[in-house]
Amino acid sequence: MMKNSLNIAAALGPLVFLVILSLLGQGAHALEVPTNMANLNNLRSAANIQHDNRNLHDVPKNYYYHDKCEAPPSLCGKCDKCKTCDTCGYQRGYDYYQAMLEEWAKTEEAQVADGQWYAPADKTIQCGATITGFTKLNSNLICNANDASSGLVLSGRNAVLDCAKNSIVGPTGTSNSNSIGITLIGGATALNCNVQGFNVGVLMEDGNNIFKDSRVVGSGGPGGGDNIRTRGEGGCMTIDNVETSYSDYDGIDADHNGVINIYNVKANGNQERGVRIQDNVECANLEDIEAVGNGDEGILSESTDLNIINARANGNSDDGIRINNPTECANLENIEASGNYEDDGIDVRHNGILNIKNAKLFRNEDDGIDIDSSVNCANLENIEAFQNEKEGIQARSNIVNIINVKVFENRDGMELLSLIECASLENVEAFGNDENGISLSSVPKVGLYGTITSEFNDQDGLEIFCNISPANGGCEVKVFADVTLTGNRDDGLDFNGDGSGITFTVDACGSVKICSNRGDIGGDDDDDSPTIDGEITCDEINDSVVDPEGEDFECQEGCFANVGSAAACQSPVHAYCYPKPEW
Repeated sequence: MMKNSLNIAAALGPLVFLVILSLLGQGAHALEVPTNMANLNNLRSAANIQHDNRNLHDVPKNYYYHDKCEAPPSLCGKCDKCKTCDTCGYQRGYDYYQAMLEEWAKTEEAQVADGQWYAPADKTIQCGATITGFTKLNSNLICNANDASSGLVLSGRNAVLDCAKNSIVGPTGTSNSNSIGITLIGGATALNCNVQGFNVGVLMEDGNNIFKDSRVVGSGGPGGGDNIRTRGEGGCMTIDNVETSYSDYDGIDADHNGVINIYNVKANGNQERGVRIQDNVECANLEDIEAVGNGDEGILSESTDLNIINARANGNSDDGIRINNPTECANLENIEASGNYEDDGIDVRHNGILNIKNAKLFRNEDDGIDIDSSVNCANLENIEAFQNEKEGIQARSNIVNIINVKVFENRDGMELLSLIECASLENVEAFGNDENGISLSSVPKVGLYGTITSEFNDQDGLEIFCNISPANGGCEVKVFADVTLTGNRDDGLDFNGDGSGITFTVDACGSVKICSNRGDIGGDDDDDSPTIDGEITCDEINDSVVDPEGEDFECQEGCFANVGSAAACQSPVHAYCYPKPEW
């Protein structure tokens, strides 16, 4: 009934909306949390919250528009890009099959039948065979318990197996505990294969082996087993256009000393991880990956360098993507991680550099993104984190740069915790979160850039907590942005803890609007009021300096004030507040 009344009221206009609010009763429960952008715009309209210059009465243009302002300084260092892994000459889309076939046709062993090149007819392929040249299967290969517990071995760069969509089937029951479907050694290639029923489906060892255009399912048995496993020294392993699902252990377990390229892979429904990259791997390229419904992480990586592009990691029992030490650099781009029902969408615990660009993290059991304190530097760009059980984004890394981010309908939209040395936020929108929109907890240095908006959260729009004493530098927040904190059920801006350690400075090119919140400005007591420089709204003047509790404040339309030193106010910043709604 509440939602229907509010939707009708929003359609009829602001006055009707406020009348219905008063009939429904005062208190925090009278404001519906938006579930989408349309409802958010309705709430803005109903509360008379403007986001343009129509109500800026007689304000000089340069107070609101910052055309002549210089680019603000960057407080935090930028993270470096990670190196791209060596692909060892492998080119996606190149017809390796045809090229290898042509090479095989030149050999003395080759013979032609029905227009296709085959291994000589007198060489019958049996389970346990070792292949050193070109071989094409004409039928399914059934390997039972009497076949030396192994399928086929391909040895050397001239070894090519084309299964022609035929299956290699391993023993079932207790007899497959040492069985391997296909073993690739020293640069061998297998393609067009269906492999199932072995302890390990495909083993790739030592060299630039290639496994492509294939399907591996149901590996396992006593002691468990991986669908695809890499081991050995050096080389560059490539897995391309492969489905690896429903194993008793990992879909892919890479643990060789070298490079792994994993392209266009579906790793779903495995009892442990979809894709696991262990710490022996120097560099991993993962592109076009689907890791869904696995019993542990969708993707777990410990490689030195990691690149993940175009990946879906959804519905896994642990993290969608987890990155551990000793990773030095990780690039993630075009990522979706959702519905991971025991942990985070992305969980980062390595001690190097992290770059995440273009990601959607939603409906995870824990955080959308959780960045551990071990991470040296993190860049997050073009991120949406919404409807996660805990924080949309939680970070404790040394340096964090957050650009073009929306966090909504989480517990906290964004929580930046102690151990961060410097945080930079640019173009951030937080709305409809169950607690705070943006929470800064004992972060020594924070810069706000572009546009920062935090609206209609159940607690504070922007919470700043500081337990760092002024003698140790305190907590400094510099505002180079146009900041809007409106419609929150508690304070628009809340200074918690020992507020004496907080310095909140608005640059001449920044502005702050704190309006139509239930509390507007919060603080613990008069003695702990933070230092505020620059020109802030009337809310901040009255509530932060005069009445930190913010209980009796009535916002006055169109007010200005200068706070702090005269030098800080030589270039006054327009800060406009709107009539406060009846709560």
